[in-house]
Amino acid sequence: SLHAERESIAIVDASAFTAPRTRQALDLLESWGPPAPPLPTLVVLADRDSSAALSFRNLARVTVLTAEDVGVTDLLGAASLVVSEPALEALTARAGGATAEAKP
Repeated sequence: SLHAERESIAIVDASAFTAPRTRQALDLLESWGPPAPPLPTLVVLADRDSSAALSFRNLARVTVLTAEDVGVTDLLGAASLVVSEPALEALTARAGGATAEAKP
């Protein structure tokens, strides 16, 4: 994928967000790249990643979507991409034409 080639994708463990903590989300993004200027970042999470979603949603230039709601233009339009493992599985299943529930 384009983000893999540009090294602009990060896979995160959303279960580390046991409660909504914007500071934790900001620290994660800053540890990944330079803190300024912030790049437009798309965070793709699974429905069950609600604490992570609440943690990222208040950050400037960050858009949070579920794997079910994200589209190709969202993925290509983001300068950087942060994806939880369950969301990556759901996106992979969608790209392959299968549903996440149909995976063995």
